[in-house]
Amino acid sequence: SDVCSSDLIAPSMRGLGLASTVIRLGVQELRKEQSGGRVHALIKSTNVASLKAFEQAGFRRTGTDQIRGYATVHFISE
Repeated sequence: SDVCSSDLIAPSMRGLGLASTVIRLGVQELRKEQSGGRVHALIKSTNVASLKAFEQAGFRRTGTDQIRGYATVHFISE
């Protein structure tokens, strides 16, 4: 089954390069609980820091979408 990811780094911790590590560790835990499967992430296209963090965490871009009126980039980790 597929799982969606939603991650938030506290404002005081941003800019320290922690996001990709948090994402990778979160994916590892999800996979332990879900026995594999794909992990999806939808990131606002204007959120450059998050786009980079998900790419650095090993996610690949699969396309774009509109979610609640926002342009988003769809990422998947397999």
